[in-house]
Amino acid sequence: MRIMFLSNSAIVGVGHDFNPMLFSQAANNFWSFSEFVDKKPTEAAVKINSGGFSAARSLFESKVMRGQSSDATQLDKDMLWMKHESNITCIQPYAQSASGGVTEFSTSALDGRVVLWKLKSLNVELSKLHL
Repeated sequence: MRIMFLSNSAIVGVGHDFNPMLFSQAANNFWSFSEFVDKKPTEAAVKINSGGFSAARSLFESKVMRGQSSDATQLDKDMLWMKHESNITCIQPYAQSASGGVTEFSTSALDGRVVLWKLKSLNVELSKLHL
């Protein structure tokens, strides 16, 4: 388990869950879980690649990256939606705001992936983080 302060009232934690977790400090000075950083994609976003070359590429990518064929069950397809597929072992700040809060950070995991997380583009409640 690793943690990193985003600001004086926000922490991001990583570890065995494959998904970075945001914690925020409430007015009573207690820390509480806010939300996961990696969100499951909606069906609308998945259906964008529905025809032509992009559909063929998506099918190939699914077979290569996830070992899934086109006849995989919906349960199989739902299981592998996170950007990391193994324990996250490292978290590092990448960019800071003018006030010193971390606005972007990177994570690396045992699956060999390095992911850059930009808080503004993640649909995260930034008002809780006080960046």
